[in-house]
Amino acid sequence: MKTVTCTAPVNIAVIKYWGKRDTSLILPTNDSLSVTLSQDILHSKTTISASETFTSDRLWLNGKEEDITKNKRMHNCFRETRALRAAFEEEERRHGREVAPLSTWKVHVCSENNFPTAAGLASSASGLAALVFTLAKLFDLSTNMSYLSRIARQGSGSACRSLFGGFVAWEMGSEADGSDSLAVQVAPESHWPDLQALICVVSDAKKGTSSTEGMQNTVKTSPLLQHRIKEVVPARMKQMKQAILDRDFETFANLTMQDSNQFHAVCLDTLPPIFYLNDTSRAIIKLVHEYNNASPDGKLRAAYTFDAGPNAVIYAPKEHMKEIIQLVAHYFPGAADGSYFADPYRILQSNEALGAIPANDRFNAACIPVFPVGAVSRLLHTEVADGPRVVGKDESLLNADAIVLVKAEQVNKETGYKYGVELQQVPTPKPSEGQVLVKIQAFSFNHRDNWIRKGQYPGIKAGSICGSDAVGIVTEVWSSSDSSLVGKEVIIQPGANWDSDPRGPEGMYGILGSFPLSGTFAEYIVVDRADVALRPKHLSLAEAAALPLGGLTAYRATFTKAEVRAGDNVLITGIGGGVALLAMAFAIAAGANVYVTSGDESKIEKAKSLGAKGGVNYKKESWPSDLKSLLNGAQLNAVIDGAGGSAYLKYQSLMKVGSIIACYGMTAEPQVPFGMGYVLKNIELRGSTMGSRREFNEMVAFVNEKQVRPVNVSKANGELVHALEFLVLRYRWDLLTDDHLFMFVDKCPNLHVLNVDMCKRVHHMSLEYVATYLNTSLEEVSLSGCTHLNNYAVFAIAEHCPNLKSLNVSECSITDEALVFVAKKCPHLERLDVSFCRWITEVGIQALRENCKNLREWNLEACFSILGGIDKELREEDLGWETEEESVQGEE
Repeated sequence: MKTVTCTAPVNIAVIKYWGKRDTSLILPTNDSLSVTLSQDILHSKTTISASETFTSDRLWLNGKEEDITKNKRMHNCFRETRALRAAFEEEERRHGREVAPLSTWKVHVCSENNFPTAAGLASSASGLAALVFTLAKLFDLSTNMSYLSRIARQGSGSACRSLFGGFVAWEMGSEADGSDSLAVQVAPESHWPDLQALICVVSDAKKGTSSTEGMQNTVKTSPLLQHRIKEVVPARMKQMKQAILDRDFETFANLTMQDSNQFHAVCLDTLPPIFYLNDTSRAIIKLVHEYNNASPDGKLRAAYTFDAGPNAVIYAPKEHMKEIIQLVAHYFPGAADGSYFADPYRILQSNEALGAIPANDRFNAACIPVFPVGAVSRLLHTEVADGPRVVGKDESLLNADAIVLVKAEQVNKETGYKYGVELQQVPTPKPSEGQVLVKIQAFSFNHRDNWIRKGQYPGIKAGSICGSDAVGIVTEVWSSSDSSLVGKEVIIQPGANWDSDPRGPEGMYGILGSFPLSGTFAEYIVVDRADVALRPKHLSLAEAAALPLGGLTAYRATFTKAEVRAGDNVLITGIGGGVALLAMAFAIAAGANVYVTSGDESKIEKAKSLGAKGGVNYKKESWPSDLKSLLNGAQLNAVIDGAGGSAYLKYQSLMKVGSIIACYGMTAEPQVPFGMGYVLKNIELRGSTMGSRREFNEMVAFVNEKQVRPVNVSKANGELVHALEFLVLRYRWDLLTDDHLFMFVDKCPNLHVLNVDMCKRVHHMSLEYVATYLNTSLEEVSLSGCTHLNNYAVFAIAEHCPNLKSLNVSECSITDEALVFVAKKCPHLERLDVSFCRWITEVGIQALRENCKNLREWNLEACFSILGGIDKELREEDLGWETEEESVQGEE
């Protein structure tokens, strides 16, 4: 994997571009010229990761995932830069130099602006410039910036100018293919260090008419545009370039204001007319003219310009900027919370009040009224500055791990999975209004997670982060009123759009881990403030992580639906399932007499040890009479069932008049026989699915009060990857690579078991890293079916894992040398599978017999080079060696 992060600046045009002669290639109807502003105030940041393990290109814009296939502008940029990279790779290979085939790898792109998008602040220009610049750095392209500007232009016209600092011209060109339509630097930022700018944010709302839509209407309908293109702009471009080279502010200011005025006149000349300016904008124009009129020497001291929106940019020499800031702040006051004025250059002293009118008898203080607070929401003091930058890894936007659903190439015949999963880096989400950010400490798996991978839920979409259950720490909140939550451990309510109605959801119900709701198998998740509850202190992280989904389902089924009370006789079916176990725990804690069913006697005994009165085996035909005996003349007040099916034919005779069946699932059969007998006994069948936010909070309170604990929680399923002990990646992880293995192991220091069967893209170098990192903790390794692995893979494992107890190298390309090495390094070995290792002989086997005294299980099937009757000796020693027939039966 390779990752690069870059930033790009905003540019504000002083000679405007408006109109395209080719909308596909984004070729303008006229030249334009802009000033690049400092990234200290406004910039776009983009992180791009490329990996051979990624199965698709993915894109996040300002924290929200977008369909990259529908973004034609970005597609153009990807196409062009990948073509350049492919040409570079071909040239390198032609000279015998190996380079990574980055042009064929998929990418993950995350981009964000530190200012509002589509509000007339050139967000698309900086965003597309950041994208192209980052792609160029990712692909190691040595192309000059003017050539890259041709690519950026195809994403957003003005983006070509944001690839340079200082003062930049976009030459319209004349070639039909756009090859000469590119950006060139007129002068660097160091040429005119005295020039500064004040951005007046009049509105950060999205524009009513987009630039793309507006300019094309203008091209079709405005006669004034044609005059501007042919007569006005060519002359102004020449004059503006000279003014910049001469640092002639008087000419610069005149041209800037005239061109802004004409641009908006052209917009008004469009049919229908386009109104970008508002009353506040027009008042700013009047204020700047009045300030210039009051100049003691009669020279212009400030110049305004407006792009396609109401926001103003006022240019001025540094010596006059303080007065301009004070005037604007006086007539357009802002909020007093410190967010109004951004001034990284500290032009105002600490003892200077913002908004004081400078003393000048020539200035007409009544030129405009004082506007209400908020008419200008922000003032941003900035200056002319440099172009795009490469930033450090610590600023990466792809900085959180998550287990993400990916579309499989074909349905896995063994598991029925339509979707695979990958560990991917994704952006850390940001809380919005009413939300909190939670850093996940532990999550748990549910049957639901498998069903999603099999495509058995509606709305499944590749790219979704999996998982529904988790416990974590609140690290960030939107509202200061929730600040007391920061640092608190919480469990997460897994549902959405169901607040309190006992009948069912008030809106379209959703569960975390189902698109579009991101799941919990990630380092971070954003949820509503109302959907977190403090972790019950008596529960471990693993227990707390196993509680939300199962606990909520069980609580609603037990209390809201089945109305279980102290003294009730309750039957809970299918004990051993997560919901059933929690329902049993809740009912027992409430004082009910609980009976259970299971097809496994050990599960019934476990339930009895946890407080159940008794249980019956539903596989026996006599289970109804067995349960009747246990009830000893009493009858059931409630049945809590998650299986459905024909068992409903038997419940009726065991139930009281007016009793209840609460059904939360139908895993056995998707229907139930509910006959007239139930009706005559007034028995109710009540469906129950998950639960509301109110029921979740009631459930947590009940767990706290009664000190209830989830049962049957294992570390392998309950704790986050940092505590994972078993990592099984076989078969369905056909895309697993060394990079994945590095990532997993770095985050799983407690692994005891590693299974990478059939993972054809894992090599001995990553296995050596695994063995070195895990060292004494690794006890079981399976490399079955990895035919590309040879002795070096076994050397890597054996050298660093002295406590290895089980090794499966079936079908690997190893020789006796590997087994002799294992015999020396792994004296505690108990199980070995070298089946179908055709170069193994009795030499390697004998070394293992002599040095590994605990070795009791062998598989030497199809090891055709073994001679000397050693297989007979092993059989006589009864070491558990499998015959071919026994091996096949075991697999079945």
